Amino acid sequence: MYQNNKINRAKIPDVKVKNVYGASEMNGVNFITNDDLLTKIESIGVAMPGVTFRIADLEDSSKLITEPDTQGELQVKEHYPYALYFNDPKKTAEGLTSDGFYITGDLAKIDEDYNLYICGRIKDVVKYCGFSVSPAEIEEVLMESPLVVDCAVVAKPDPKSVEIPVAFVVLSEQAKSLSTEKVSRQILDFVANCVAEHKRARGVYVIDKIPRNGNGKVLKRDLKELL
Repeated sequence: MYQNNKINRAKIPDVKVKNVYGASEMNGVNFITNDDLLTKIESIGVAMPGVTFRIADLEDSSKLITEPDTQGELQVKEHYPYALYFNDPKKTAEGLTSDGFYITGDLAKIDEDYNLYICGRIKDVVKYCGFSVSPAEIEEVLMESPLVVDCAVVAKPDPKSVEIPVAFVVLSEQAKSLSTEKVSRQILDFVANCVAEHKRARGVYVIDKIPRNGNGKVLKRDLKELL
């Protein structure tokens, strides 16, 4: 059997790939990337026409964040009516602010051009010594380490700090030649050199595989049961 590896580029469609963001409660897409934002591929773009958004401080929701690269909770409002939860008026009320913004539960930030970035889920945020630490930020650093091929960061209860961020990691072939103690120390030092002191990982657990559901989402509840 022979395969023709020559590509007829004339037959390749002119496809544009975009990042979008939305929720069923908000009637579809609320943010979308522009065609000229190829250098900001991690962004979900700018707000669609008719969509208003804001980022609330994690410790004081009445305080709004306006500085670029500062994380907070994303709240969204649009002209269309907010979708109600069926037969659950309490949950519907809990999903809205007093002035009608939908509380997404997503950790987000903006850049200087008001492009939006999703940084994780609020429920996954680690409360460490009065700081709100995003697991996604630590995970991003961990994936830069040559010792790690997959990872997930979760909150571990701690009597002094309330919670501490700990990392579950799947080791690379390079790391498997090292002792568990040595590789854990090297991973912790790698993160410490890349983030602020309060954002450091405080422990490492080596596992064979990060548990995920059928959509690829990390099952962090399963990981917390291993602590």
